[in-house]
Amino acid sequence: MVFLTSILFEDEGEDEDVMVEEAIEIITNINSPATILKNLLTQNPQLIDTLISIITSTKSPKSRASTIAFLCSLYTISDQTHKTFTKDILFIQLTRALMDQISTKPALQILLRLAPFGRNRIKAIKNGVVFHVVELLLNSSNGRECELAMAVLDRLCECAEGRAELLQHGGGMAVVGRKILRVSNLGNEKAVRILYNVCKNNVGNCGVAEEMVEVGVVAKLCLMLQVGGNLKTRERVKEILHLLQCVSRGTKCVVVPSGFDRF
Repeated sequence: MVFLTSILFEDEGEDEDVMVEEAIEIITNINSPATILKNLLTQNPQLIDTLISIITSTKSPKSRASTIAFLCSLYTISDQTHKTFTKDILFIQLTRALMDQISTKPALQILLRLAPFGRNRIKAIKNGVVFHVVELLLNSSNGRECELAMAVLDRLCECAEGRAELLQHGGGMAVVGRKILRVSNLGNEKAVRILYNVCKNNVGNCGVAEEMVEVGVVAKLCLMLQVGGNLKTRERVKEILHLLQCVSRGTKCVVVPSGFDRF
């Protein structure tokens, strides 16, 4: 493993590029234990930056996929120092991976591990992650992929910039509502959290309330109360509907079905 990793730091050149691609593919296929990966990162503190450079420069989709997968493994075991100050170029490349549908799950997992840090969240949003995660949700029926995408979107919608990007996308609210009861219990939880954050921070916004009715989000939330979900999620659904009901009372722009609070 040490020898294979050393190849990644070779000077650029056509032959070296081929060796790097082969080395990364072998490393990814080995599926090394966390202890070995931690040692590699300790001995090579520039390893993550080197991998980001490889993702940026390579023209091979296969090489990009393998490098993103290896990078995902490293972020899984790395400490906070490797995650706090992430460069913009990584978010650009992860967005590109989502667009090209290359190593989509590892790309989402990396985003999920970086998003808890405020600066990373802003960088991700600035580089179009919200838009492309929504696009992925609109086009994907893969359960695990959608679950990861919802988790990333949930993180990004914790800040105002992320919520604004979601609302700006024509299919943002609709696809979040559509995925309720179609992905998993965790997917339901994340979808409801996203909708709750949007509603809570847009109280009195008739446009948001109208959109939630028009695209079927309100109907889906009412259905969720009837068919199940964990207690915390159900309570959050009720809070969303109460918020929307307050809007409808104040402006008459939207009607929320009565009796939802009996469930």
